[in-house]
Amino acid sequence: MKVFGSKIIMDIVDIKENIIGKSFGISPLMPKEKDKFIDEIIHSINNIEERDFKNIVFDSSYIFDNEDILKIERETSFSVADGKMVMAEFLPHVLNEIFQEMKEDLRRKEILIIGEDDPSFYLLVENLSKGIGFLTVTDEKRGYIDELTSNTLEKTGLSIFYSQNVDKILSNYSIIINFKEKNIIDPNKLRKKSVVFDLSRNKILLTQIKEKTIVPIEDFLFSTKGKIKINEYFAPEEKIFSNKYELLEQHDYKDFLGILANGREYTIEEFVIIHRSNKIKL
Repeated sequence: MKVFGSKIIMDIVDIKENIIGKSFGISPLMPKEKDKFIDEIIHSINNIEERDFKNIVFDSSYIFDNEDILKIERETSFSVADGKMVMAEFLPHVLNEIFQEMKEDLRRKEILIIGEDDPSFYLLVENLSKGIGFLTVTDEKRGYIDELTSNTLEKTGLSIFYSQNVDKILSNYSIIINFKEKNIIDPNKLRKKSVVFDLSRNKILLTQIKEKTIVPIEDFLFSTKGKIKINEYFAPEEKIFSNKYELLEQHDYKDFLGILANGREYTIEEFVIIHRSNKIKL
């Protein structure tokens, strides 16, 4: 479902004539009376008579923080598509493309995941474990990580290292992947030129990293060609972000177009050329 505001404009239909959402209309800027604005959105969603959908996706999702989204989910009984599952699905593929472009061996790189007890986190660990050699997970809560570590070792043979306080060894990691909505590491201790993915809704690392050689990757771009039906009211974008792509039932690596990093769109080649051109080894 695609939300723009309180008035239903039309159905969004995929190429197979399946209704995958409805269009609404809201301002891309958060009004001063934020609580009232969110309450109005919740009221509009709850007034929809058709209930044959599960997810809500906002065009201007960046205007909401994690607490806003949790409130909307709690008071409408719908999930807000944030693209995390899609990013977890595609992130190993994106990493491979980045390091192939750099002509470096991904299996020799050390990866740190700042974890969260969330399905997207489990999916990413499962997908990554098939093609890497070194993985560290950190979080204040250890219980769910212990179980994950045991299961991953049994299924894939990959031994996951757990550290509750990684600041002392943070410079060891070439790749950082963040799921947390609050910061539990010192961004000033990150390795220069490290590749950082911020999958949090609040984009906490994106706002706190000051090191100029690090450009956090915050989202992925996908093609909609051949996936959404064009009509006089809705001409689908050629490029969409992961939260919209999450609505589509079928995902394909061929749909991947590039990344959003620090507010700018790049192909993998452009990202590597612009931000990794000084030959510093990760």
